[in-house]
Amino acid sequence: TSSTIGKLNSSLNTFITNMHSTNCYDTFIASAEQAKDDKGNNLPGGVHVKLRAKEKNWYKLHVGGDLKQNTSSFESSSSPSFSIPEVQMTSSLTLRNSDGNCGMSSIDYNVSQTGSTSFNLCHFQPLFSAPKPGSKSYGLSYKETSHLPTRSYSETSKSLYYLLRSGPPSTVPGSYAELEWRADLRNVMPNLHDSVPYAYDSSDEILAESGPNFKHSLKLTASTNGSFSHKNRHVPYKGLEGTLNVELAGPPGDCGYLKTEVKGGMHIPLYKDMLSSHLHVAVGGIKVLKYG
Repeated sequence: TSSTIGKLNSSLNTFITNMHSTNCYDTFIASAEQAKDDKGNNLPGGVHVKLRAKEKNWYKLHVGGDLKQNTSSFESSSSPSFSIPEVQMTSSLTLRNSDGNCGMSSIDYNVSQTGSTSFNLCHFQPLFSAPKPGSKSYGLSYKETSHLPTRSYSETSKSLYYLLRSGPPSTVPGSYAELEWRADLRNVMPNLHDSVPYAYDSSDEILAESGPNFKHSLKLTASTNGSFSHKNRHVPYKGLEGTLNVELAGPPGDCGYLKTEVKGGMHIPLYKDMLSSHLHVAVGGIKVLKYG
């Protein structure tokens, strides 16, 4: 029946879209035809589905350079924050379909002109068996950043994370929800004075935050991600958008808080799709949680 054929086409289109979103295939084609028995006779109500796929190269290697913004963790309310772009050398290796289930494993290592380094190891796994397409990812990272030219301190951070996502990947428009667990260990090291060995050459703000600090947190994110915007979710001319972030930090970390942030946007067309008005609103709050 037409209803059955329509459902089949819809399922095949969803399946093909999911396969392309894994970034593991150059082409993925599905076709349906009348099912036949061993003698070549048509089977009533039977449909035979053919799948043809061409996988991308199993690895992707990149070595090069680019510019990055060296942002500071400290922002003064009396002066605007700023960052200085710097050159960095980048290298990365990505293994496609490394587990046979469209998973992708990646590793990258970057070094900047000031000696800042970063290392990231991550595995991404799409989940198509759930009621709604989703994914999971987990990994670890290490980052050593020098702010000595501008803020008289350097810092290191080590992180572990595990993230579950319900909804399409970030490259595809569509609402989604994420739950992320993180463990972050940060160490702020103020600059030593050039002539006085027991003194520091840093501001009181940096000295107050110096030393190791451990944060253990859960973060929930929900976003429309362009599902209510039109034409282009990055540059929409009509529609609505919204994002909710709720983060809870607590034991065994050194800090405890509940932070909530809500962002919303409205896009109103004024002249066809060439001129539109945009309104963005963001509100948030944080409550300190004391324990121990």
